[in-house]
Amino acid sequence: MRIHEEKRFKYKINAFAYMDDTTYISQDKKQMEKILKTVEEFSQIT
Repeated sequence: MRIHEEKRFKYKINAFAYMDDTTYISQDKKQMEKILKTVEEFSQIT
């Protein structure tokens, strides 16, 4: 007798981006977008 066993896994994948020799890591896409917006604004004033 065979018993069908189902296993489910839940993974959380963090967001990351690589720019100008710097790696940015965040908890999620929304936080990453905020970080990259700040970086872009800083780049425009320097």
